Amino acid sequence: MKPDPVIRAGTRDDLCSIRDLLQQAQLPVADLESSEVAFLVADLDGIPVGAVGLQIFGASALLRSLVVSDDRRNTGLGRALLSAAEDMARRMQVRELVLLTTSAGPWFARHGYAGCDRAQIAEAIRSSAEFTSLCPASALCMSKPLTDHGSHMTRNVLFLCTGNSARSVLAEATLRAWGGDHFSAFSAGSQPTGQINPFALAQLQAEGMPVEGLRSKSWDEFVDAAPMDLVITVCDAAAAEACPVVFGDFIRSHWGLPDPAAVAGSDADKAAAFALAHAIVKTRLRALLALPESVWSEREALQHALDRIGQLLPTDGAQ
Repeated sequence: MKPDPVIRAGTRDDLCSIRDLLQQAQLPVADLESSEVAFLVADLDGIPVGAVGLQIFGASALLRSLVVSDDRRNTGLGRALLSAAEDMARRMQVRELVLLTTSAGPWFARHGYAGCDRAQIAEAIRSSAEFTSLCPASALCMSKPLTDHGSHMTRNVLFLCTGNSARSVLAEATLRAWGGDHFSAFSAGSQPTGQINPFALAQLQAEGMPVEGLRSKSWDEFVDAAPMDLVITVCDAAAAEACPVVFGDFIRSHWGLPDPAAVAGSDADKAAAFALAHAIVKTRLRALLALPESVWSEREALQHALDRIGQLLPTDGAQ
């Protein structure tokens, strides 16, 4: 019996394999490295044998690039990837999935998708490369409303850095925006500046993420607060930046990234530094949201997954 592949978050290192799979299936590959697509891959002994992508547009998302290798067809892997993508979309508060297909309409119909008028789709999706250039006008447009699968636990995540004015705030606000009621996000610092960096606020607002309630605060506020499930440090060890030392019965992982607040130069230079830091944060949080429940239930597996996520960087060209 063949072993079952493991579905995990895709990384930049998977792009060549994903491209090969898509080309073999004669599916579009032109914008893999330039668009903000979160991939899940089916991994078999380190080799991707299937993939699916999600491109988020607020409450709607574009489901794309669902593919499995020839030797994995008719094994249920396509359905498993589709289910994992739908679960990830729910965790990111997506309420509707949209797709284009030239030949798989009956298969998607069996899994709850229905044909729809392109004019009724969100304008942001209709303006995407998938709709405007990559897929033919004759491709069938389908959609599926997503409903919550019922009860789930809310996980508390605390992001820590030194000043709690930039990186940890970007992470807190983004997980708040994407995590729905699956996650409660917080941030703090060992030496808080007492003020959120205005470039951090501008970056979040440019992405349409709420900034109400964000403030720079000390880790001390959380000593007697609700217990944390995860504590993630985002200070930059490569720059000899000291990370806060915390103790408790939670899982800790280090997701270091350079401090955008330390960048000198023009306002444009500073804004670019914050945009890059946010791109890194978003890449890692997508991977966090993609983790299956089987990983969350095993402490050692979760620790390994979180540490791996802390090394992820955005695909070249993604923002």
